[in-house]
Amino acid sequence: MYSEYRIGLFLEKNVNNYDIAMVCGPDFYIANKININEIENACINNNFYTTLANEAQGYTNGFYFGKPNILIEPLKRIKYIQKFMPAHKDYEYILRQSIEDNKIVRNVTSLFFFKIRANKTIYFNNQNSLYIHLFSKNAFIEIIKEYYYLIQKLKTM
Repeated sequence: MYSEYRIGLFLEKNVNNYDIAMVCGPDFYIANKININEIENACINNNFYTTLANEAQGYTNGFYFGKPNILIEPLKRIKYIQKFMPAHKDYEYILRQSIEDNKIVRNVTSLFFFKIRANKTIYFNNQNSLYIHLFSKNAFIEIIKEYYYLIQKLKTM
């Protein structure tokens, strides 16, 4: 959350230098192509995009895009930590609370990612099946192919 806070500070100082910003955690591997319509929608309608993967108690943290001025407050959400962490809420809950408190419109992207851990495992759990309906059959097949490709690649490293 501190790293995202620092990104929020950077965007605050450079808010007029970028049309759109995408934040992606260092252990995320994007498995499909970016939908340009989502990018355009984020620019035109000031929407905040995140994914449904691993939502837990709120909205998936560590992966979002939108106009810089829209991303700043959710990225700087560390100020919510004292309010929610003692109540056993998770990072996803804090992100959702920040988005709701700032009256930001949240959209779900069709971008799909895997988390690749330091021990060379790929995090792909049952929660991902909750939003498979967002993809066409062919798109889902491509995601699964990418998953198996990564497994093979990691085994050779």
